[in-house]
Amino acid sequence: MTQVFSLVAGFMGVLVGAYLSWMSTRRHRRIEMVFALHKEYNGIDMVQVRYRASVLLGKHPKVSYSELRATLGQIEMQDVWAVVAFYRRLWLMIKHGGIYEKCIPELFGDYFTW
Repeated sequence: MTQVFSLVAGFMGVLVGAYLSWMSTRRHRRIEMVFALHKEYNGIDMVQVRYRASVLLGKHPKVSYSELRATLGQIEMQDVWAVVAFYRRLWLMIKHGGIYEKCIPELFGDYFTW
């Protein structure tokens, strides 16, 4: 009986240890993903894309994206769509739990609001 109890207790310990390790690794990966996206968003290429998109949208403040595309064409809208695509990816990561959500408002909130 003692052997069975020891075996079950050992098995439970392994399961608890594995679960805690998995949770720790998962949290670490989610935090790394937030900072990787933040680094991408603030990289020189994306900063330039965001600037050009803001200039374009600033010139047409009361026009919807579809109206703007119809007026300017797809090529002129590339920078706007690049920013939109980034935020779509960010939203999907949040929706599916692939990112540490608590950091999002502080790292991306000001830019999104702007």
